Amino acid sequence: MGAKSKNFAPILLPKTQAARASSMVGVQLRALLIVADVARRLSVCEATVYKLCARGTLAHIRILNAVRISPEAVEEFARKR
Repeated sequence: MGAKSKNFAPILLPKTQAARASSMVGVQLRALLIVADVARRLSVCEATVYKLCARGTLAHIRILNAVRISPEAVEEFARKR
């Protein structure tokens, strides 16, 4: 089996790209919100946030089965409404 690592980037990417990807991922992912946080900010239930994402009304990204939303996307959504 391969080496056990909490950070898969070094395994998949060449060394120069792996270091860059590792440092960037930590910064970008800290800024993303989970559905529960977005629901609280918009004063709606989590199901509503999932529906908005599914319709394409609320910009989001999927990380495997997880939905993540940037604070800027929430602000833009609220501003348009």
